[in-house]
Amino acid sequence: MGKIYTRSGDKGLTSLLGGRRLNKGELIFELLGDLDELGAQLGCACLDLNTDTQVQIRQIQADLLSIGSQLAGAEIKVKAERISQLEKMIDQAWESAGPLSNFILASGSKAATELFLARAIARRAERQACRLNESQVGQNIIIYLNRLSDALFALARAENKRANKRELVWHEAD
Repeated sequence: MGKIYTRSGDKGLTSLLGGRRLNKGELIFELLGDLDELGAQLGCACLDLNTDTQVQIRQIQADLLSIGSQLAGAEIKVKAERISQLEKMIDQAWESAGPLSNFILASGSKAATELFLARAIARRAERQACRLNESQVGQNIIIYLNRLSDALFALARAENKRANKRELVWHEAD
């Protein structure tokens, strides 16, 4: 097995698939980094989630790797059915959590707070994706990331309900 370091990025350049060299500060790498961070954060959340939710999160992690691969130039595309599956996940989690009539604080169980943090990272990734032109990203990636932040919010609320943790309603600070 070879070494993990190649020294090819020591001058601040790296390659996308196909060999095109770009500066590591390019926006595409900001987005790829956000996707990596999001996947890792979801791994942290999985440590304290029930098995059914872990399965859902593992699929999302796989989706994130597919998105990253697509952005790097692989012939992989986010399928519309994954967006539909996220919508079903949102609906189920939202039904489980119950109605929401106020803003809430990102709090509750450890797993729920990990999911709230993942949601914030997903929203950052979506903003980065929107900064790139659509030919670089593709509409389905932007839609997927938009749904993903909703899914993570709904899953966090459902996890708090499962853990019997009450939601903390936001009140304006004095």
